[in-house]
Amino acid sequence: MSQVQRYAELDFKLFRLNRCADGLRPVNWRAGFFGCCRLVVLALLVVVACNDTTAKAQTLRETDIRELAGGIVGEQSPLFLFSGFDVVETDYILAGPSAYISFNGLTIPDGPQLSDQIVVYLSARDGNLIEIPSFQLPRVWENDVGVSLEMTGPSGEGPVFTGVWHRGHGGFQSFDLDLGSVSYVGEGIKYQVPQLRFELKSDESQSSLGFYVERWEADYNGSLDGSEIAGGLRFQLLAPSSTVKPSQLLTLANRIMASLLDIERPITTGEFQGPRALGLDGLRLEIALENAGWQTRSPPATGSIAGASLTMAIDQQESGLAALSFQLGLDAFDVALADNRVSSEDAFAISLSAKGLDAHVLAGLIYGLSEPSRDGAATAGTFSDDNSLIHEGVNLSLAAQARNVAMAVPTMSVDGTLGVVGGVLSLEDAEGSADSANLRLVVGVEDVTLPNFVGRESLEPLASAIILPLMPQEARLDVTITGLQQRVLSEIAQALLTMNLTKLQTALPRDLTTLGLVIQNTGIVSDLLSVKMDGDFSFGHGGRLPVRGGLDLRTGSLLPLLAASQQAVATPVPELVSLLSAAIVITTVLQGYAVPTEDGQFGIRLDFDGGLPKINGRELPRIPGL
Repeated sequence: MSQVQRYAELDFKLFRLNRCADGLRPVNWRAGFFGCCRLVVLALLVVVACNDTTAKAQTLRETDIRELAGGIVGEQSPLFLFSGFDVVETDYILAGPSAYISFNGLTIPDGPQLSDQIVVYLSARDGNLIEIPSFQLPRVWENDVGVSLEMTGPSGEGPVFTGVWHRGHGGFQSFDLDLGSVSYVGEGIKYQVPQLRFELKSDESQSSLGFYVERWEADYNGSLDGSEIAGGLRFQLLAPSSTVKPSQLLTLANRIMASLLDIERPITTGEFQGPRALGLDGLRLEIALENAGWQTRSPPATGSIAGASLTMAIDQQESGLAALSFQLGLDAFDVALADNRVSSEDAFAISLSAKGLDAHVLAGLIYGLSEPSRDGAATAGTFSDDNSLIHEGVNLSLAAQARNVAMAVPTMSVDGTLGVVGGVLSLEDAEGSADSANLRLVVGVEDVTLPNFVGRESLEPLASAIILPLMPQEARLDVTITGLQQRVLSEIAQALLTMNLTKLQTALPRDLTTLGLVIQNTGIVSDLLSVKMDGDFSFGHGGRLPVRGGLDLRTGSLLPLLAASQQAVATPVPELVSLLSAAIVITTVLQGYAVPTEDGQFGIRLDFDGGLPKINGRELPRIPGL
């Protein structure tokens, strides 16, 4: 440490810096001979320090200090797990290429205080860079209600931080924050992490930000009376240096962690808006969890996860458009609450893929603005026509799948298994049309078993005759809504991407005359019934049933279903008896009108033309109630 560094730190200890009501401002020294003498000495030492610097060193400005100090406690916080700090007051000493910043009362939101005063030395370097040489933070942070955070750092004396700030980018170019072994003690909770280190790095090709935890343990003996443990946790943000600056990655990390951990951003953080990228071409987010487990006594719960991962990627397309991909994966898991249990020996996965998105608006959405815009500004309200995420054309796909899921709910007498369950929701341009699009939903299940369920006794013989035998060995639903207008498509896609069900409901079209419904490869195979269907319909044409189109069914014999329905009529529930009576009539008619096919099945064609359908070209007989 240089002589000027040592003297300035001594001065901070001997002189109480004035509180800044409006944020950062120059220090007002105490009047009098003693203070003047110290100021003169400090000035002389600063002159000596300045003479030792290279001719290329740039002079620090007051605006540089304000921005850096606000960034460290705000959205440029290197400890982005907490999304910023609260601070009582901040002051500084500025002289040429060197400066000192004093943070007084630096505190984690709703957590412990770092110390009474933290002094950071700054040194200007060429290339618009400000260096923060390696310095040590206090080992123990605590408050007056028993919350403490102890960090050994690399040597056991406390965390060590070093960094480089880029004045042109408004944030960190790089940093290294080595917390060492971390112990957190709060009200009824204790965390232990053997090693924790945050790093921001960049070179000519790539910027990267992240941390890796080899293992952590937590005790909740004062609250939930339990514990949790994990074999590892990795967080990493990657992006090309040409499109996303390191400081922009750090802003994004602070916002992501605040959202994932549901942390309320500190008051101070709002005073400094970190730099944001107008586009996120090449961005990669990777979060991975390994071998996690937990148990609590109140409520009684246990769980384990072999592994979990979350990834997100953004890639640039032509004409300012971007493609987004998102995956959430969960390996084998076993979760129990009281006597209820859900488990799987295989992977569970959710994926989202979207193409044709406005790159600038998408960047704003990822950064968490209320209304993303092309210039990155945050405004109130909702998406406008000029600010739409989707302008022309889109390809959107949302998919999920789980295998070998077992579920037990004793209170509901449920003990079932699910071999496979999966689905895809896709939104894409209609082939050969620039103005319309299609929305398709595909859902499939296999090997469903449900030996028992609550209230089964009161539904007998319906439960034994129909409900349980209908559990599918295989079932599939494949429906497509056609003729959606591009404006409606844009609103639906934005509602899906923002997970806004209210907007999704309002975005659905009110005028049905342009819409069609296509059913394909849909059906069920069970012990009681085997049926497949395909159909094509249009709506809004008037008539008793305002539907036009046809439905083709291929079934096995309907006699087992007819016999089961007749047996189930004895169920002592009047409403069910009425439904079963109608089902018996319909099943009898369909069986009577069915035409044998070459493969030994039965074919049934239903044609709709505004009224009751024709069955295989024959008029439907009059059925009471229809």
